Amino acid sequence: MKRLIILAFVIGGVFTFNSCTKTELEKEPVSQAANNKPVTEMTDKEVEAKINAFIKKAETNEKSNETLSLEDAIWNIEAGLNYSFCINEVDLIADYTETMEFSITD
Repeated sequence: MKRLIILAFVIGGVFTFNSCTKTELEKEPVSQAANNKPVTEMTDKEVEAKINAFIKKAETNEKSNETLSLEDAIWNIEAGLNYSFCINEVDLIADYTETMEFSITD
């Protein structure tokens, strides 16, 4: 009886270790746009256009076969959120000039 129990544990262990093997996934090539250059080399208008294009893609809820690197995906999400929910400080800062006159007498 002990041999049967031990044999069952051995067979169960073999099935467990054999069924838990790691398979290698094929890495898909990252798609590159024709004018895909680093953001640091883009003009302000180009960066704004890239952010607006990402926001429009996100709003359509359509899936695409476009593959992005992790860094590009994080940049797009952060830039889109910052662009969408930013508060333009120029509108908040108003130029006020106040004048005061004092007369000092001895």
